[in-house]
Amino acid sequence: MYLKEALKNIDIESLGMDKDFSTLLKQSDYIFRFFSELSSEGKKISDLYEMDTYAYYHDHLDILQEIYTQYIAILDRHNMVDKINLPQEYALNVPYIEQYDEIILYYEGYFSAHEFELVQSVAARCSLSIHFTQTKFNVKNLTMFEKFGLCLHIDHHYCIDITEQKIVHETPIEVHKQNISVEPLGQRINQIGLIKHSIVEMVKQGIDPVNIVVLLPDESFHVMLKLFDNEHYFNFAMGESIQESLLMKVGHAIYKILIDYEPKDHDKIMRYNLNHELINQTFKTNLNKRLDKTVYTQLIDLLLAYETRKELLDKIEVELLGLEKLLFHHSVKINFKDAFKIILQKLGQITLDDVKGGKITVMGLLETRALSFEGVIVVDFNDHIIPKRSVKDKFISTSIKKLVGLPTPKDREDLQKYYYAQLFSNAKMIHIGYVDDEQSGLSRFAHEIFDEKVILKYGKNYDNILYQAKEVHSWDENIVLDIDLSLKEWSATSLKIYLQCKRQYYFKYIKKIQEHFISLKPQGFEMGSILHKALELMYQNLDRSQSKEEFIQALNGLIDQGVGKNSYLILDAQIWKRKLSKFVQLEFERFSQGAKPIALEQTFKIKHQNIVLKGSIDRIDRLANDELLVLDYKTSSMLKIDTVKNYEKSDDFQLEFYYVAVQEMFGVDSDIQCCYYDLHKAQLKDEVAMDPKLLRLEKILDELKTSTVNFEKCEDKKACEYCAYKIMCGR
Repeated sequence: MYLKEALKNIDIESLGMDKDFSTLLKQSDYIFRFFSELSSEGKKISDLYEMDTYAYYHDHLDILQEIYTQYIAILDRHNMVDKINLPQEYALNVPYIEQYDEIILYYEGYFSAHEFELVQSVAARCSLSIHFTQTKFNVKNLTMFEKFGLCLHIDHHYCIDITEQKIVHETPIEVHKQNISVEPLGQRINQIGLIKHSIVEMVKQGIDPVNIVVLLPDESFHVMLKLFDNEHYFNFAMGESIQESLLMKVGHAIYKILIDYEPKDHDKIMRYNLNHELINQTFKTNLNKRLDKTVYTQLIDLLLAYETRKELLDKIEVELLGLEKLLFHHSVKINFKDAFKIILQKLGQITLDDVKGGKITVMGLLETRALSFEGVIVVDFNDHIIPKRSVKDKFISTSIKKLVGLPTPKDREDLQKYYYAQLFSNAKMIHIGYVDDEQSGLSRFAHEIFDEKVILKYGKNYDNILYQAKEVHSWDENIVLDIDLSLKEWSATSLKIYLQCKRQYYFKYIKKIQEHFISLKPQGFEMGSILHKALELMYQNLDRSQSKEEFIQALNGLIDQGVGKNSYLILDAQIWKRKLSKFVQLEFERFSQGAKPIALEQTFKIKHQNIVLKGSIDRIDRLANDELLVLDYKTSSMLKIDTVKNYEKSDDFQLEFYYVAVQEMFGVDSDIQCCYYDLHKAQLKDEVAMDPKLLRLEKILDELKTSTVNFEKCEDKKACEYCAYKIMCGR
C-alpha cells in the first residue's frame, strides 16, 4: 500500500507494470525483491549506472531510483523499517551476544554481503565458528573466505573459526553406494502412485519411515497428495492451507460476485446461504468507495460465521489485528474492493499445523536444509519447475549483475542445485519422478546431479496403486427388474436411449440419475436451443408484410438476445446468422406458395396402443393444398436419414411420434407429410421410410408390454463414447 502511494506520480508502465491495485499486488514482488537484493549486497542503483556502459537500462534505472526515493521517504515518515532499509537502520544487540562463550553456526548456501558483515561483527565480540559443506554448487563461498587467506577445496566439510580466521577442521565428503532411479510418468497425478510404491520399497530395504522424506518442488502438489493419503502415511511440514476452508471459499465467492458476476454464481449464493441484500446493497454500493469501518466489520463478521475451529479463529484474529491497524490507523487511502483483495490474500496465507499426520515428512525444498534422510522421494522434477525462477532478475541484464557483484540467475540455480545435492548425498535410496509429455520434460538439474545410467527412459504404470482405493464402483452385475414398461410414458428420446442401451435407460429414467453441467463453456445442445427459441418467437409474431431483410434482422436480434453475454457462443451465433439467410430465402419461397405455420413447439401427450407417447413438435405448417407438413428443425451438420434399406436398424422414431400425434390432433384422415428441416443446408428432407418405420414402431411398442426386463449394457461400445454413464458402467 505504501508502494502504491510511492508510484502515484511515476510512469511504471515503462517497466511493464500496471498501477491497478490487484495487478500491483502480484507485481510488487519484482520491485521489493530487486531493492532488497541491492540492499542485502550493499549496492546502490548508482552502481548499476556505472556498469551500464551503453546506457541500455538508464531509463529503467531512473524510474527505479525515483520509486526507491519515494518509498524510503514514506517509510521514514511513518517510522517503518523494511528489508530494503534495514542495513542502514539496525544496531547489533551487543549485551545479548556477549552473554555467550561460543556461537556455532550451521549454514547452507552462501551469505549475502550484509549477512557476512553481521557474522563478522558478531565474531568480533564472541567466539564464532561456521560449519558448512563446500561443493561445486556454492563456489561463491570461496571468494568470501579468500579474504581471510583461507584456501578451500571442493567436496569437503569445513569448520571455520571466524573469530580467529582459521580452518578448525576439514574432511572430504564420503561417497557411499546409493540406489537411485529417475523415472518418467505420463500424468502428474500418477506421481502419487510412484510415491507410495517408493515408500513400500524403502521400508522393505530396512529404512525407518521416519527417515523418509517426500520433497515437493511445487508445494501446491501437497493438496493433491493429501487427497490420496488413505493410509495416513504423511505429515505435511507446510501445514494445512486454509484456502480449502469454507471461510475462504465464501470469501472468494463474494469477491467474484462483486467483481465479475456470472449466472452460475447464483448457485454459490444459494449453496452458501449468503445474505443477498448485504452483498448487493452494502458491499456492491461501497465497492469503489473509501473503506468504511462499518462495512469492513460486516464483511469480517460474515466470513467468520463460516469458521468454527478455535485454533484457526485464533490465528485469524491475530492477522485481523494487524490488518485493522494497517487499514484504519496509518491514514492509508484504500477503497473497499482493494481492501477486500488484501483481506483474502492475508487470510489465505494462514496455515494450520498438521497434527494428524503419519511418520513420513512432506516438505518443500528450503525446509530440507541441514536435514538428513535415508530415503528421498522427489516428484515434479521437470524443467519448468526446477530450477525455480526468481523474480529478482527482471530489470537488468545478467552481465551487469555480474559486474556489480549481485547474484546472477546462474548463482540462484547453483544454490538450488546445492540444496538438492546436499539432500541426496546422505540418502541410501533416491526415487525421482517427473512428467514426460509434450509440454515438459526432465529438469537439466538431473543430468548435472545424477549419473546418466540412473535416468530411465520408460516409467512404470502406477495406476493400480493410485486408483485402487478410489476405484469407482461399476455396475457389472445384471440388473433385472419385474417391470411393465408399457406403463411408463415414452418420448422419442427415451425410446431411442432404450433401444440403444437398456442400461443407460435404467440410469436415466428409472434411477433418474441426471447429468449436471458446471462449465461456463456451452453444451452441444445450447446453440440449437437458442435457434429453436428464436424461430418460435419469430413465427409467433410473424408479420407477412416484412421484407426478407427485415425478417433476417428481426431473427438475428432474437438470436443475439438468446446468446446474451455468453462470449463462448458469440462466434457460433455469427456463423448461424450467415447460414440462416438461405433458410429465410427458402421460407419466403414457401410462403409465396401458400405455406403457413399453424402450430409452434406443440406439446402432446397421447395414448397409442395403450401406451402414453409424449413430445413437442417444432412446427406444423398448412400447405396450399390443405396438407399438413410436420417440421423437425435439425441443427446438426451430421444429419442422417433412414432409408428403406437400413430402417430396420433405426432407433430414431421422432417423426413417427409426431405423425401419430398429429393424426390424433387433426384426425386420422388428414393428409400428413413429415420432414426434417436441415437448417445447415436450408433444405427440407423427407422421412422416406415413414411407412415401414411406423410398422416397426408398432412392433416395438408391443414389445414394451413386459413383465421382466434385463437392463443390460449395449453390445456396440460406440454408443458409450459420449454417454454420461460410461464410468458407472466401467467403460
